[in-house]
Amino acid sequence: MPSSKWRSERSGPNWLMDEQGRLIGYRDELGNEYKMPNEPAAGGISDNDEPSSSVSGGGFLATTNIAALKSFAPVLAGATSSEVYITATGDSLIQLGGDTTNLSSDTLAERDGFLAQLRAQLNARLGTPDGGQWIAVEAAPSDTRVANSTSPATTPVNQFGPYNAYRNSGGTITQRRAMALQSAGMSITFNVVGRYLDVEIWENAGTYVGTATWTVDGGGGGTINSNGGGGATDTYRTVRLDLGTDAAHTVVISWASGNTMITGATVTRGRGVVTRRFGYGGSKASTWVGLTAKQTRTSFQTLTTHLHIIRFSYNDWNNQVADGLTIAQFQANIQTLINAALANASVKAVLLVADPATSSADNKPISYRAFADAMKALAVGQVAFFDVDAATNSTFAAGNSAGYYVDFVHRSGGGYGAETRALAEVLTSSSLLAV
Repeated sequence: MPSSKWRSERSGPNWLMDEQGRLIGYRDELGNEYKMPNEPAAGGISDNDEPSSSVSGGGFLATTNIAALKSFAPVLAGATSSEVYITATGDSLIQLGGDTTNLSSDTLAERDGFLAQLRAQLNARLGTPDGGQWIAVEAAPSDTRVANSTSPATTPVNQFGPYNAYRNSGGTITQRRAMALQSAGMSITFNVVGRYLDVEIWENAGTYVGTATWTVDGGGGGTINSNGGGGATDTYRTVRLDLGTDAAHTVVISWASGNTMITGATVTRGRGVVTRRFGYGGSKASTWVGLTAKQTRTSFQTLTTHLHIIRFSYNDWNNQVADGLTIAQFQANIQTLINAALANASVKAVLLVADPATSSADNKPISYRAFADAMKALAVGQVAFFDVDAATNSTFAAGNSAGYYVDFVHRSGGGYGAETRALAEVLTSSSLLAV
């Protein structure tokens, strides 16, 4: 790598430049150097790509306690040969894709949403196959990935699976449920692209005990045994189905005996970044703090997760008067969710993300920005904070002019793309990826 020099005339941190004057990284206040993923040999980053006062791309500047991500970096580097899991919980900025007419489309969210674009950015940078994702087991009109039998209908079960929302056939945003196979003719069909389908089931001796059979593309397959053949109580377990090839497949899971409850599934390509999107439009941090024990477990703890992203702020700010919310309580709520994520032994780091600048009048007792700053203050230890305003647009007007919004706060696909490009730049930096 060419030698570097520092330009003291730049404001903020020390910018790291190569001999051709191209921006290749920066040095933080502790003296740690962070390199951009595109080294000079690959073209470097020109001065024109630096953060500006309107629309910017400074992912490094936008990240507080970047050192928290170092423990995740070696895992991410291993995506070339194994699966790396990122889970996100939060409000509509996690649930939705970027569209003005069909915000609640699952297909759109898995193509243009925040988590889908982050996954695609990371896989592109790592040279790994894209598409590994969570698939909720309750079908939705906008979701072509899963279908439930109708005669007899698969049995929905409330509050046993992850807390995430969808728009049902009546047009209402509601909580997705687990589904149970309880009698002949009941089945769940998954249409996926990948090599493996990891099915999460809930087992409880005496109530949800049974078997289901599965086929792939009309043949092969095998049996799923709920309760594992012996006495498990209130236990979540993942069963991996090997689909034979990394390709498009139709997997049908059918009732065979007893009761088998399925809370969801994850399709993977066998390697690369895999994401699980647990978002609920309109929810607040306090909403998630009040979840049932099973919802908390499935949203935060029962599934392998290497990086857990938590995203809130707009709804907490907007409802602060009716809720009697203080900044101290908001911070306590976020900390409770951090603790829930870190209780999962597979989690290497937690990343907090506040919602972007809004056009809503900032006329409440606690300012909108104060909620982002409260999250930023919690970025210690294994917790980092990513400021999407600093990384993309400093104001709503600037972001709106760039096409980053579809309304007062929700992002367009372009807005999510700007966020995730900046974040992927940080996560794949040469400094963090040093193993």
